[in-house]
Amino acid sequence: MPIPLPRYPLSLRRFFSTAIATALSLLFLANVNGSIARSQEATPQIPGLNLARIERLFVPNETSDIDMKAVRLDGRKLFYITAVSIAPESESQDFIPIRERVREVRSSLQSFARSDFDPEALEVGFKILNNLPVIYANDRPLLTVTLEDAQIYGTEPEQHAQNLTRRIENALIRARTERRPEYMQRQARIAGCILLAALGASLIALGTQRYFNRQKRKLERELDPIADSVSSTDVEIATAQSKDRQQQQHILKRVARRLAQASQIPIWVGSLYVILGLFPQTRGLQPPILTSLRVPLQLLLVGLATYLAIRLSAVIISRIFWTIEESRFLSPEASRRLVLRISTFSQVFQGVAAAICTGVGALVGLSVVGIPVAPILAGAGIIGIAFSLASQSVIKDTINGFLILLEDQFAVGDVVILGDATGFVENMNLRITQLRNEEGELITIPNSAISIVRNLSKEWSRVDLSVPIALNADLDKALKAIEEVAQAMSQDSRWQGLILEPPLLLGVDKLDRAGATIRLWIKTQPLKQWEIAREYRRRLKLELDRLGIELAMPQQALWIQGNSLLSMPEEARSHQL
Repeated sequence: MPIPLPRYPLSLRRFFSTAIATALSLLFLANVNGSIARSQEATPQIPGLNLARIERLFVPNETSDIDMKAVRLDGRKLFYITAVSIAPESESQDFIPIRERVREVRSSLQSFARSDFDPEALEVGFKILNNLPVIYANDRPLLTVTLEDAQIYGTEPEQHAQNLTRRIENALIRARTERRPEYMQRQARIAGCILLAALGASLIALGTQRYFNRQKRKLERELDPIADSVSSTDVEIATAQSKDRQQQQHILKRVARRLAQASQIPIWVGSLYVILGLFPQTRGLQPPILTSLRVPLQLLLVGLATYLAIRLSAVIISRIFWTIEESRFLSPEASRRLVLRISTFSQVFQGVAAAICTGVGALVGLSVVGIPVAPILAGAGIIGIAFSLASQSVIKDTINGFLILLEDQFAVGDVVILGDATGFVENMNLRITQLRNEEGELITIPNSAISIVRNLSKEWSRVDLSVPIALNADLDKALKAIEEVAQAMSQDSRWQGLILEPPLLLGVDKLDRAGATIRLWIKTQPLKQWEIAREYRRRLKLELDRLGIELAMPQQALWIQGNSLLSMPEEARSHQL
Protein backbone atom coordinates (compact mmCIF):
# COMPACT_ATOMS: atom_id res chain seq x y z
CA MET A 1 0.00 0.00 0.00
CA PRO A 2 1.26 3.51 -0.67
CA ILE A 3 2.60 5.28 2.37
CA PRO A 4 0.88 8.57 3.28
CA LEU A 5 3.13 11.57 2.88
CA PRO A 6 4.52 12.71 6.24
CA ARG A 7 3.98 16.26 7.44
CA TYR A 8 6.46 18.87 6.38
CA PRO A 9 8.77 20.00 9.18
CA LEU A 10 8.93 23.40 7.46
CA SER A 11 7.75 26.28 9.67
CA LEU A 12 4.75 27.33 7.64
CA ARG A 13 4.05 30.24 9.94
CA ARG A 14 7.44 31.76 9.15
CA PHE A 15 7.00 31.10 5.46
CA PHE A 16 3.52 32.58 5.19
CA SER A 17 4.38 35.52 7.44
CA THR A 18 7.31 36.34 5.16
CA ALA A 19 5.15 35.93 2.07
CA ILE A 20 2.37 38.12 3.49
CA ALA A 21 4.82 40.82 4.60
CA THR A 22 6.49 40.87 1.19
CA ALA A 23 3.14 40.92 -0.59
CA LEU A 24 1.99 43.88 1.50
CA SER A 25 5.24 45.68 0.76
CA LEU A 26 4.87 45.05 -2.96
CA LEU A 27 1.27 46.20 -2.85
CA PHE A 28 2.47 49.37 -1.16
CA LEU A 29 4.99 49.88 -3.95
CA ALA A 30 2.32 49.23 -6.54
CA ASN A 31 0.08 51.77 -4.82
CA VAL A 32 2.92 54.28 -4.73
CA ASN A 33 3.72 53.54 -8.34
CA GLY A 34 0.09 53.97 -9.28
CA SER A 35 0.05 57.32 -7.57
CA ILE A 36 2.11 58.68 -10.46
CA ALA A 37 -0.89 58.52 -12.72
CA ARG A 38 -3.22 59.70 -9.94
CA SER A 39 -0.86 62.53 -9.07
CA GLN A 40 -1.35 63.99 -12.52
CA GLU A 41 -4.87 64.99 -11.52
CA ALA A 42 -5.74 68.41 -10.14
CA THR A 43 -8.21 67.23 -7.52
CA PRO A 44 -7.69 65.12 -4.40
CA GLN A 45 -8.77 61.48 -4.29
CA ILE A 46 -11.66 60.31 -2.11
CA PRO A 47 -11.76 56.57 -1.29
CA GLY A 48 -14.19 54.93 -3.64
CA LEU A 49 -14.56 58.05 -5.84
CA ASN A 50 -12.01 59.21 -8.38
CA LEU A 51 -12.70 62.93 -8.64
CA ALA A 52 -9.95 63.40 -11.19
CA ARG A 53 -11.66 60.99 -13.56
CA ILE A 54 -14.92 62.91 -13.14
CA GLU A 55 -13.03 66.14 -13.73
CA ARG A 56 -11.59 64.82 -16.96
CA LEU A 57 -15.11 64.41 -18.30
CA PHE A 58 -15.11 68.16 -18.83
CA VAL A 59 -11.79 68.18 -20.66
CA PRO A 60 -12.22 68.61 -24.41
CA ASN A 61 -10.79 66.12 -26.81
CA GLU A 62 -7.07 66.46 -27.17
CA THR A 63 -6.00 68.37 -30.24
CA SER A 64 -2.65 68.97 -31.78
CA ASP A 65 -2.54 72.69 -30.83
CA ILE A 66 -3.45 72.64 -27.09
CA ASP A 67 -1.26 71.41 -24.23
CA MET A 68 -2.36 70.91 -20.63
CA LYS A 69 -0.12 70.57 -17.59
CA ALA A 70 -0.49 70.68 -13.80
CA VAL A 71 0.88 73.43 -11.56
CA ARG A 72 2.47 72.27 -8.29
CA LEU A 73 3.36 73.93 -5.04
CA ASP A 74 5.71 72.04 -2.72
CA GLY A 75 5.09 68.91 -4.76
CA ARG A 76 1.29 69.07 -4.48
CA LYS A 77 -0.87 69.62 -7.53
CA LEU A 78 -3.12 72.66 -7.42
CA PHE A 79 -4.72 73.01 -10.84
CA TYR A 80 -4.21 72.63 -14.59
CA ILE A 81 -3.30 75.32 -17.06
CA THR A 82 -3.13 75.25 -20.83
CA ALA A 83 -1.02 76.67 -23.61
CA VAL A 84 -0.94 76.58 -27.38
CA SER A 85 1.50 73.90 -28.50
CA ILE A 86 2.08 75.35 -31.98
CA ALA A 87 2.80 79.06 -32.42
CA PRO A 88 0.24 80.73 -34.68
CA GLU A 89 1.78 82.38 -37.73
CA SER A 90 0.06 85.72 -37.06
CA GLU A 91 0.76 85.83 -33.32
CA SER A 92 4.12 84.12 -32.98
CA GLN A 93 5.36 86.89 -30.68
CA ASP A 94 2.70 85.96 -28.05
CA PHE A 95 3.41 82.24 -28.10
CA ILE A 96 4.38 80.78 -24.69
CA PRO A 97 5.10 77.02 -24.42
CA ILE A 98 3.29 75.11 -21.72
CA ARG A 99 6.47 74.28 -19.83
CA GLU A 100 7.52 77.91 -19.67
CA ARG A 101 4.09 79.04 -18.51
CA VAL A 102 3.99 76.35 -15.81
CA ARG A 103 7.48 77.37 -14.70
CA GLU A 104 6.44 81.02 -14.43
CA VAL A 105 3.27 80.29 -12.43
CA ARG A 106 5.08 77.83 -10.15
CA SER A 107 7.91 80.33 -9.59
CA SER A 108 5.41 83.05 -8.62
CA LEU A 109 3.65 80.76 -6.14
CA GLN A 110 6.87 79.47 -4.60
CA SER A 111 8.35 82.95 -4.34
CA PHE A 112 5.27 84.22 -2.49
CA ALA A 113 5.12 81.09 -0.27
CA ARG A 114 8.74 81.63 0.83
CA SER A 115 8.16 85.28 1.60
CA ASP A 116 7.50 86.37 5.15
CA PHE A 117 3.78 87.02 4.77
CA ASP A 118 1.21 86.94 7.53
CA PRO A 119 -1.33 84.14 6.98
CA GLU A 120 -3.93 86.15 8.88
CA ALA A 121 -3.52 89.10 6.51
CA LEU A 122 -3.39 87.04 3.33
CA GLU A 123 -5.84 88.18 0.66
CA VAL A 124 -6.18 86.27 -2.58
CA GLY A 125 -8.50 87.60 -5.26
CA PHE A 126 -8.68 88.44 -8.96
CA LYS A 127 -9.11 91.43 -11.21
CA ILE A 128 -10.27 91.69 -14.81
CA LEU A 129 -7.51 92.93 -17.10
CA ASN A 130 -7.89 92.80 -20.89
CA ASN A 131 -11.10 90.79 -20.45
CA LEU A 132 -9.22 88.07 -18.54
CA PRO A 133 -9.14 87.52 -14.75
CA VAL A 134 -5.74 87.92 -13.09
CA ILE A 135 -5.29 86.34 -9.65
CA TYR A 136 -3.44 88.38 -7.03
CA ALA A 137 -2.06 87.56 -3.57
CA ASN A 138 -1.71 90.72 -1.48
CA ASP A 139 -1.71 92.76 -4.71
CA ARG A 140 1.03 90.52 -6.14
CA PRO A 141 0.09 88.97 -9.53
CA LEU A 142 0.30 85.18 -9.63
CA LEU A 143 -1.67 83.90 -12.61
CA THR A 144 -3.73 84.99 -15.58
CA VAL A 145 -6.73 82.70 -16.20
CA THR A 146 -7.31 82.14 -19.91
CA LEU A 147 -10.44 80.94 -21.64
CA GLU A 148 -8.80 77.56 -22.33
CA ASP A 149 -7.94 77.21 -18.63
CA ALA A 150 -11.60 77.58 -17.73
CA GLN A 151 -12.83 75.31 -20.52
CA ILE A 152 -10.98 72.26 -19.18
CA TYR A 153 -13.10 72.60 -16.01
CA GLY A 154 -16.28 73.39 -17.89
CA THR A 155 -16.73 76.90 -16.42
CA GLU A 156 -16.36 80.53 -17.36
CA PRO A 157 -13.04 82.36 -16.69
CA GLU A 158 -14.49 84.43 -13.82
CA GLN A 159 -16.02 81.40 -12.13
CA HIS A 160 -12.84 79.41 -12.58
CA ALA A 161 -10.76 82.29 -11.19
CA GLN A 162 -13.00 82.43 -8.11
CA ASN A 163 -12.50 78.70 -7.53
CA LEU A 164 -8.75 79.05 -7.96
CA THR A 165 -8.51 81.87 -5.42
CA ARG A 166 -9.81 79.61 -2.65
CA ARG A 167 -7.52 76.78 -3.69
CA ILE A 168 -4.45 79.03 -3.94
CA GLU A 169 -5.21 80.71 -0.62
CA ASN A 170 -5.41 77.36 1.19
CA ALA A 171 -2.23 76.16 -0.51
CA LEU A 172 -0.27 79.30 0.47
CA ILE A 173 -1.40 79.10 4.11
CA ARG A 174 -0.47 75.46 4.24
CA ALA A 175 2.93 76.16 2.65
CA ARG A 176 3.59 78.88 5.24
CA THR A 177 2.58 76.54 8.10
CA GLU A 178 4.84 73.73 6.83
CA ARG A 179 7.86 76.04 6.90
CA ARG A 180 7.61 76.86 10.59
CA PRO A 181 10.32 75.44 12.88
CA GLU A 182 7.91 73.53 15.14
CA TYR A 183 6.35 71.82 12.11
CA MET A 184 9.79 70.88 10.74
CA GLN A 185 10.80 69.43 14.11
CA ARG A 186 7.67 67.33 14.29
CA GLN A 187 8.21 66.04 10.75
CA ALA A 188 11.84 65.23 11.61
CA ARG A 189 10.68 63.12 14.55
CA ILE A 190 8.22 61.32 12.30
CA ALA A 191 11.00 60.72 9.76
CA GLY A 192 13.19 59.27 12.53
CA CYS A 193 10.40 56.90 13.60
CA ILE A 194 9.93 55.80 9.99
CA LEU A 195 13.65 55.08 9.64
CA LEU A 196 13.65 53.08 12.89
CA ALA A 197 10.62 51.11 11.72
CA ALA A 198 12.30 50.47 8.36
CA LEU A 199 15.47 49.35 10.13
CA GLY A 200 13.49 46.97 12.34
CA ALA A 201 11.59 45.52 9.37
CA SER A 202 14.88 45.15 7.48
CA LEU A 203 16.47 43.31 10.40
CA ILE A 204 13.45 41.00 10.65
CA ALA A 205 13.68 40.25 6.92
CA LEU A 206 17.43 39.64 7.28
CA GLY A 207 16.85 37.31 10.22
CA THR A 208 14.19 35.43 8.26
CA GLN A 209 16.58 35.09 5.35
CA ARG A 210 19.32 33.68 7.58
CA TYR A 211 16.83 31.29 9.19
CA PHE A 212 15.86 29.83 5.83
CA ASN A 213 19.54 29.63 4.83
CA ARG A 214 20.19 27.50 7.91
CA GLN A 215 17.15 25.37 7.13
CA LYS A 216 18.43 24.90 3.58
CA ARG A 217 21.84 23.67 4.76
CA LYS A 218 20.19 21.44 7.35
CA LEU A 219 17.87 19.96 4.74
CA GLU A 220 20.79 19.19 2.45
CA ARG A 221 22.54 17.28 5.26
CA GLU A 222 19.51 15.38 6.47
CA LEU A 223 18.15 12.14 5.14
CA ASP A 224 14.78 11.03 6.44
CA PRO A 225 14.98 7.53 8.01
CA ILE A 226 12.91 4.79 6.45
CA ALA A 227 11.12 2.31 8.71
CA ASP A 228 12.55 -1.21 8.66
CA SER A 229 9.13 -2.80 9.03
CA VAL A 230 7.92 -1.96 5.53
CA SER A 231 8.54 -4.11 2.50
CA SER A 232 11.17 -3.31 -0.10
CA THR A 233 8.62 -1.93 -2.54
CA ASP A 234 7.25 0.37 0.11
CA VAL A 235 10.82 1.37 0.93
CA GLU A 236 11.27 2.52 -2.67
CA ILE A 237 7.98 4.40 -2.54
CA ALA A 238 8.83 5.98 0.81
CA THR A 239 12.33 6.87 -0.40
CA ALA A 240 10.96 8.50 -3.54
CA GLN A 241 8.33 10.34 -1.52
CA SER A 242 10.92 11.48 1.02
CA LYS A 243 13.23 12.74 -1.71
CA ASP A 244 10.42 14.58 -3.48
CA ARG A 245 9.17 16.01 -0.18
CA GLN A 246 12.65 17.33 0.61
CA GLN A 247 12.80 18.91 -2.83
CA GLN A 248 9.46 20.62 -2.19
CA GLN A 249 10.73 21.88 1.15
CA HIS A 250 13.88 23.13 -0.57
CA ILE A 251 11.78 25.02 -3.14
CA LEU A 252 9.54 26.57 -0.48
CA LYS A 253 12.53 27.63 1.61
CA ARG A 254 14.19 29.12 -1.46
CA VAL A 255 11.01 31.06 -2.30
CA ALA A 256 10.78 32.34 1.28
CA ARG A 257 14.43 33.35 1.19
CA ARG A 258 13.96 35.23 -2.09
CA LEU A 259 10.89 36.95 -0.68
CA ALA A 260 12.89 38.01 2.36
CA GLN A 261 15.59 39.39 0.09
CA ALA A 262 13.08 41.17 -2.16
CA SER A 263 11.28 42.70 0.82
CA GLN A 264 14.32 44.91 1.49
CA ILE A 265 13.57 46.93 -1.65
CA PRO A 266 9.98 47.99 -0.82
CA ILE A 267 10.91 48.56 2.84
CA TRP A 268 13.63 51.12 2.12
CA VAL A 269 12.22 52.59 -1.09
CA GLY A 270 8.80 53.03 0.50
CA SER A 271 10.29 54.54 3.66
CA LEU A 272 12.40 57.05 1.73
CA TYR A 273 9.42 57.95 -0.42
CA VAL A 274 7.28 58.67 2.64
CA ILE A 275 10.09 60.71 4.26
CA LEU A 276 10.49 62.83 1.13
CA GLY A 277 6.79 63.69 1.34
CA LEU A 278 7.10 64.95 4.92
CA PHE A 279 9.02 68.11 4.06
CA PRO A 280 7.98 70.80 1.58
CA GLN A 281 11.56 71.25 0.39
CA THR A 282 11.84 67.60 -0.73
CA ARG A 283 8.26 66.79 -1.62
CA GLY A 284 8.85 68.02 -5.14
CA LEU A 285 11.37 65.21 -5.67
CA GLN A 286 8.66 62.56 -5.40
CA PRO A 287 7.15 62.93 -8.90
CA PRO A 288 10.43 62.72 -10.87
CA ILE A 289 11.68 59.84 -8.69
CA LEU A 290 8.45 57.93 -9.17
CA THR A 291 8.47 58.67 -12.87
CA SER A 292 12.00 57.30 -13.22
CA LEU A 293 11.25 54.26 -11.03
CA ARG A 294 7.90 53.38 -12.50
CA VAL A 295 9.15 51.05 -15.23
CA PRO A 296 11.89 49.39 -13.11
CA LEU A 297 9.39 48.78 -10.28
CA GLN A 298 6.86 47.28 -12.65
CA LEU A 299 9.52 45.06 -14.20
CA LEU A 300 10.59 44.01 -10.71
CA LEU A 301 7.03 43.07 -9.84
CA VAL A 302 6.64 41.12 -13.08
CA GLY A 303 9.94 39.29 -12.53
CA LEU A 304 9.08 38.42 -8.94
CA ALA A 305 5.61 37.23 -9.92
CA THR A 306 7.09 35.06 -12.68
CA TYR A 307 9.65 33.59 -10.28
CA LEU A 308 6.94 32.78 -7.72
CA ALA A 309 4.73 31.24 -10.41
CA ILE A 310 7.55 28.98 -11.63
CA ARG A 311 8.57 27.83 -8.14
CA LEU A 312 5.08 27.31 -6.78
CA SER A 313 3.91 25.54 -9.95
CA ALA A 314 6.76 23.05 -9.46
CA VAL A 315 5.52 22.28 -5.94
CA ILE A 316 1.89 22.05 -7.06
CA ILE A 317 2.70 19.74 -9.97
CA SER A 318 4.74 17.45 -7.73
CA ARG A 319 1.94 17.33 -5.15
CA ILE A 320 -0.62 16.50 -7.86
CA PHE A 321 1.43 13.52 -9.04
CA TRP A 322 1.85 12.19 -5.51
CA THR A 323 -1.89 12.58 -4.96
CA ILE A 324 -2.52 10.47 -8.05
CA GLU A 325 -0.02 7.90 -6.77
CA GLU A 326 -1.87 7.67 -3.46
CA SER A 327 -5.22 7.18 -5.18
CA ARG A 328 -7.05 4.02 -4.15
CA PHE A 329 -8.27 3.52 -7.70
CA LEU A 330 -4.79 2.46 -8.86
CA SER A 331 -3.65 -1.13 -8.61
CA PRO A 332 -0.46 -1.83 -6.58
CA GLU A 333 1.46 -2.63 -9.77
CA ALA A 334 0.36 0.59 -11.43
CA SER A 335 1.15 2.51 -8.26
CA ARG A 336 4.69 1.09 -8.09
CA ARG A 337 5.36 1.91 -11.71
CA LEU A 338 3.94 5.40 -11.27
CA VAL A 339 6.32 5.98 -8.38
CA LEU A 340 9.21 5.26 -10.72
CA ARG A 341 7.77 7.68 -13.27
CA ILE A 342 6.95 10.49 -10.84
CA SER A 343 10.26 12.28 -11.24
CA THR A 344 10.09 12.01 -15.04
CA PHE A 345 6.59 13.44 -15.35
CA SER A 346 7.32 16.08 -12.71
CA GLN A 347 10.42 17.30 -14.55
CA VAL A 348 8.62 17.43 -17.89
CA PHE A 349 5.51 19.21 -16.62
CA GLN A 350 7.58 21.56 -14.47
CA GLY A 351 9.63 22.47 -17.53
CA VAL A 352 6.47 23.14 -19.56
CA ALA A 353 4.98 25.23 -16.74
CA ALA A 354 8.23 27.19 -16.39
CA ALA A 355 8.27 27.87 -20.15
CA ILE A 356 4.65 29.10 -20.07
CA CYS A 357 5.24 31.33 -17.04
CA THR A 358 8.42 32.72 -18.60
CA GLY A 359 6.63 33.47 -21.86
CA VAL A 360 3.75 35.23 -20.13
CA GLY A 361 6.17 37.17 -17.94
CA ALA A 362 8.17 38.23 -21.00
CA LEU A 363 5.03 39.48 -22.76
CA VAL A 364 3.92 41.42 -19.69
CA GLY A 365 7.43 42.87 -19.34
CA LEU A 366 7.40 44.00 -22.97
CA SER A 367 4.03 45.70 -22.47
CA VAL A 368 5.39 47.45 -19.37
CA VAL A 369 8.37 48.78 -21.33
CA GLY A 370 5.98 50.07 -23.97
CA ILE A 371 6.59 47.58 -26.75
CA PRO A 372 3.27 46.58 -28.36
CA VAL A 373 2.53 42.92 -27.73
CA ALA A 374 -0.22 42.47 -30.33
CA PRO A 375 2.13 42.61 -33.35
CA ILE A 376 4.44 40.14 -31.60
CA LEU A 377 1.59 37.72 -31.04
CA ALA A 378 0.39 38.23 -34.60
CA GLY A 379 3.85 37.48 -35.96
CA ALA A 380 4.33 34.51 -33.65
CA GLY A 381 2.50 32.26 -36.10
CA ILE A 382 4.77 33.18 -38.98
CA ILE A 383 7.84 32.87 -36.78
CA GLY A 384 6.58 29.51 -35.55
CA ILE A 385 6.19 28.23 -39.11
CA ALA A 386 9.69 29.39 -40.03
CA PHE A 387 11.09 27.89 -36.84
CA SER A 388 9.34 24.58 -37.47
CA LEU A 389 10.76 24.38 -40.98
CA ALA A 390 14.27 25.14 -39.72
CA SER A 391 14.06 22.88 -36.67
CA GLN A 392 12.34 19.73 -37.83
CA SER A 393 14.69 17.59 -35.75
CA VAL A 394 13.60 19.42 -32.60
CA ILE A 395 9.96 18.74 -33.46
CA LYS A 396 10.75 15.06 -34.04
CA ASP A 397 12.57 14.93 -30.70
CA THR A 398 9.58 16.46 -28.93
CA ILE A 399 7.02 14.18 -30.55
CA ASN A 400 9.08 11.06 -29.89
CA GLY A 401 9.74 12.15 -26.30
CA PHE A 402 6.02 12.63 -25.75
CA LEU A 403 5.30 9.16 -27.15
CA ILE A 404 8.00 7.62 -24.92
CA LEU A 405 6.33 9.14 -21.86
CA LEU A 406 2.83 8.26 -23.04
CA GLU A 407 3.70 4.63 -23.77
CA ASP A 408 5.89 4.33 -20.66
CA GLN A 409 8.81 2.90 -22.61
CA PHE A 410 11.20 4.04 -19.87
CA ALA A 411 11.46 6.68 -17.18
CA VAL A 412 14.03 8.36 -14.96
CA GLY A 413 15.53 5.65 -12.76
CA ASP A 414 15.36 2.81 -15.31
CA VAL A 415 18.35 0.99 -16.75
CA VAL A 416 17.98 0.78 -20.51
CA ILE A 417 19.83 -0.14 -23.65
CA LEU A 418 19.30 2.41 -26.43
CA GLY A 419 21.11 1.21 -29.52
CA ASP A 420 24.80 1.02 -28.59
CA ALA A 421 24.35 3.00 -25.35
CA THR A 422 23.61 1.33 -22.03
CA GLY A 423 23.12 3.07 -18.72
CA PHE A 424 20.98 4.50 -15.97
CA VAL A 425 18.39 7.08 -17.10
CA GLU A 426 19.51 10.14 -15.15
CA ASN A 427 17.52 12.87 -16.90
CA MET A 428 14.80 12.97 -19.49
CA ASN A 429 12.63 15.63 -21.11
CA LEU A 430 10.69 16.00 -24.32
CA ARG A 431 13.85 16.59 -26.38
CA ILE A 432 16.72 14.50 -24.98
CA THR A 433 17.46 11.50 -22.80
CA GLN A 434 20.64 11.35 -20.69
CA LEU A 435 22.20 8.05 -19.58
CA ARG A 436 24.98 7.44 -17.05
CA ASN A 437 26.99 4.35 -17.97
CA GLU A 438 29.20 2.15 -15.79
CA GLU A 439 32.27 4.31 -16.41
CA GLY A 440 30.41 7.38 -15.15
CA GLU A 441 30.08 8.92 -18.60
CA LEU A 442 26.97 11.00 -19.30
CA ILE A 443 25.50 10.01 -22.66
CA THR A 444 23.01 12.41 -24.27
CA ILE A 445 20.72 10.97 -26.93
CA PRO A 446 18.12 12.96 -28.94
CA ASN A 447 14.71 11.36 -28.57
CA SER A 448 14.30 11.20 -32.35
CA ALA A 449 17.33 8.86 -32.52
CA ILE A 450 15.69 6.31 -30.18
CA SER A 451 14.16 3.54 -32.26
CA ILE A 452 14.65 0.39 -30.14
CA VAL A 453 14.43 0.42 -26.34
CA ARG A 454 15.57 -2.45 -24.12
CA ASN A 455 14.35 -1.73 -20.60
CA LEU A 456 16.11 -3.79 -17.95
CA SER A 457 14.10 -2.54 -14.99
CA LYS A 458 10.48 -1.98 -15.94
CA GLU A 459 8.06 -3.47 -13.38
CA TRP A 460 10.41 -6.38 -12.58
CA SER A 461 13.83 -7.79 -13.41
CA ARG A 462 15.36 -11.27 -13.70
CA VAL A 463 18.60 -12.94 -12.68
CA ASP A 464 19.64 -15.24 -15.53
CA LEU A 465 22.44 -17.52 -14.26
CA SER A 466 24.33 -20.18 -16.16
CA VAL A 467 26.40 -22.41 -13.87
CA PRO A 468 29.03 -24.60 -15.63
CA ILE A 469 29.59 -27.98 -13.91
CA ALA A 470 32.52 -30.31 -14.60
CA LEU A 471 31.90 -33.47 -16.64
CA ASN A 472 33.07 -35.78 -13.86
CA ALA A 473 30.77 -34.17 -11.24
CA ASP A 474 27.52 -35.67 -9.97
CA LEU A 475 24.97 -33.79 -12.09
CA ASP A 476 21.90 -34.58 -9.95
CA LYS A 477 23.74 -33.52 -6.84
CA ALA A 478 24.72 -30.26 -8.52
CA LEU A 479 21.16 -29.58 -9.65
CA LYS A 480 19.89 -30.14 -6.12
CA ALA A 481 22.56 -27.88 -4.62
CA ILE A 482 21.84 -25.03 -7.07
CA GLU A 483 18.11 -25.17 -6.38
CA GLU A 484 18.49 -25.43 -2.60
CA VAL A 485 20.80 -22.40 -2.45
CA ALA A 486 18.30 -20.36 -4.49
CA GLN A 487 15.35 -21.45 -2.32
CA ALA A 488 17.23 -20.71 0.90
CA MET A 489 18.13 -17.25 -0.35
CA SER A 490 14.52 -16.51 -1.35
CA GLN A 491 13.41 -17.33 2.22
CA ASP A 492 16.08 -15.19 3.85
CA SER A 493 14.53 -12.17 5.59
CA ARG A 494 17.09 -9.86 4.04
CA TRP A 495 16.42 -10.94 0.45
CA GLN A 496 12.85 -12.19 0.66
CA GLY A 497 11.32 -8.81 -0.20
CA LEU A 498 13.53 -8.42 -3.27
CA ILE A 499 12.67 -11.82 -4.81
CA LEU A 500 9.18 -11.74 -6.29
CA GLU A 501 8.68 -15.45 -7.10
CA PRO A 502 10.28 -18.78 -6.14
CA PRO A 503 13.45 -19.39 -8.17
CA LEU A 504 12.95 -21.44 -11.31
CA LEU A 505 15.54 -24.13 -12.12
CA LEU A 506 15.43 -24.72 -15.87
CA GLY A 507 17.82 -27.69 -15.83
CA VAL A 508 20.77 -28.60 -18.02
CA ASP A 509 20.81 -25.96 -20.70
CA LYS A 510 24.03 -26.93 -22.47
CA LEU A 511 26.40 -29.89 -22.65
CA ASP A 512 29.79 -29.73 -24.34
CA ARG A 513 33.38 -30.84 -23.88
CA ALA A 514 33.88 -28.30 -21.07
CA GLY A 515 31.03 -29.70 -18.97
CA ALA A 516 27.33 -29.20 -18.29
CA THR A 517 25.72 -25.77 -18.04
CA ILE A 518 22.79 -25.48 -15.62
CA ARG A 519 20.46 -22.50 -16.01
CA LEU A 520 18.51 -20.73 -13.25
CA TRP A 521 16.01 -17.85 -13.24
CA ILE A 522 15.22 -15.58 -10.26
CA LYS A 523 12.52 -12.91 -10.64
CA THR A 524 13.41 -9.78 -8.65
CA GLN A 525 12.39 -6.24 -7.96
CA PRO A 526 13.49 -3.71 -10.61
CA LEU A 527 17.21 -2.89 -10.51
CA LYS A 528 17.86 -5.60 -7.87
CA GLN A 529 18.98 -8.37 -10.23
CA TRP A 530 22.68 -7.52 -10.04
CA GLU A 531 22.71 -7.32 -6.25
CA ILE A 532 20.92 -10.67 -5.88
CA ALA A 533 23.11 -12.33 -8.54
CA ARG A 534 26.29 -11.36 -6.69
CA GLU A 535 25.03 -12.73 -3.39
CA TYR A 536 23.78 -15.92 -5.01
CA ARG A 537 27.11 -16.61 -6.73
CA ARG A 538 28.89 -16.19 -3.40
CA ARG A 539 26.58 -18.65 -1.64
CA LEU A 540 26.65 -21.15 -4.48
CA LYS A 541 30.46 -21.21 -4.61
CA LEU A 542 30.64 -21.93 -0.89
CA GLU A 543 28.07 -24.73 -1.17
CA LEU A 544 29.74 -26.37 -4.19
CA ASP A 545 33.10 -26.31 -2.40
CA ARG A 546 31.48 -27.96 0.64
CA LEU A 547 29.98 -30.71 -1.53
CA GLY A 548 33.15 -31.21 -3.55
CA ILE A 549 31.50 -30.31 -6.88
CA GLU A 550 33.90 -28.75 -9.33
CA LEU A 551 33.05 -26.11 -11.86
CA ALA A 552 33.66 -26.88 -15.50
CA MET A 553 37.04 -26.06 -16.99
CA PRO A 554 38.11 -26.13 -20.65
CA GLN A 555 39.68 -29.54 -21.47
CA GLN A 556 41.60 -30.99 -24.40
CA ALA A 557 42.41 -34.66 -25.07
CA LEU A 558 45.44 -35.90 -27.07
CA TRP A 559 45.39 -39.29 -28.81
CA ILE A 560 48.85 -40.78 -29.49
CA GLN A 561 49.22 -43.86 -31.72
CA GLY A 562 52.71 -45.31 -31.78
CA ASN A 563 55.50 -42.89 -32.60
CA SER A 564 53.72 -41.25 -35.50
CA LEU A 565 52.27 -37.76 -35.22
CA LEU A 566 50.73 -37.82 -38.66
CA SER A 567 47.37 -39.02 -37.43
CA MET A 568 47.17 -36.31 -34.81
CA PRO A 569 45.32 -33.08 -35.46
CA GLU A 570 47.54 -30.24 -36.52
CA GLU A 571 47.01 -28.44 -33.21
CA ALA A 572 48.00 -31.54 -31.24
CA ARG A 573 51.15 -32.14 -33.36
CA SER A 574 52.38 -28.64 -32.76
CA HIS A 575 51.77 -29.10 -29.05
CA GLN A 576 53.62 -32.41 -28.98
CA LEU A 577 56.61 -30.97 -30.84
